[in-house]
Amino acid sequence: MLISRSHHFYFLKAKKCAGTTIECVLGQLCQGPEDICTSFGVVEQIDKQFRVGSVQINSEFHEHSNYKDIKNLDIFNLIPIIAIRHPYEIVASSCAWHVHQDINTIEDVKEYQDLGYVPKKTDEYLRYSFETMFGRKCLPYWKNKRNRHERFRQYEFYGDALYDPDLITIRFDNLQNDLSDLCNHFHIDQHIPHAKKSHIFNYKECKRIFTKDQLNQIYEYFKNSFIYWGWER
Repeated sequence: MLISRSHHFYFLKAKKCAGTTIECVLGQLCQGPEDICTSFGVVEQIDKQFRVGSVQINSEFHEHSNYKDIKNLDIFNLIPIIAIRHPYEIVASSCAWHVHQDINTIEDVKEYQDLGYVPKKTDEYLRYSFETMFGRKCLPYWKNKRNRHERFRQYEFYGDALYDPDLITIRFDNLQNDLSDLCNHFHIDQHIPHAKKSHIFNYKECKRIFTKDQLNQIYEYFKNSFIYWGWER
């Protein structure tokens, strides 16, 4: 999450929408005394190489702070910047990413193996991972973090920022062009890093990977996002 009073914008970072890449680009504009730049979280040591300038990290807010978290910070004269992505792709990307983010200890590995889980990025793995993270086989690890799922639901996450007439929206399926336009808007360097590199899922690929029941669960969970942005099912 970024707030730049010096450049009159704030950026809300929903999960799995190229948020870290966007944050790397815009973070260089958050060097004023009243600006806020949050940590990259668990991968900060990996991705800090993409930071530009001497950014002061603010620990008061989470990297995925939503609109409700910051609405009382006098942001109404700032331009909101958000990123959106097809919900099928968000879920698939999350399932694939967390294989190496959330299995960090021997205990984690044992818990997964006891359930017959083998961490391989196959279609079968993604379907199983969906059940452990979002579905009916949700592991105790994730049950303790259910609030984290709210960071995936774009419509709810962005809240009233969506209705700001000056809203800038970056589409994942047009990322390079939208980021290039953003760089031109703020007159900053066009170098755009690809932070947190992983397989990029297409929503049509996701329709093949997930079962019909899982796709229906995704639709119900992201229903407001599907309706608001007109995502294809």
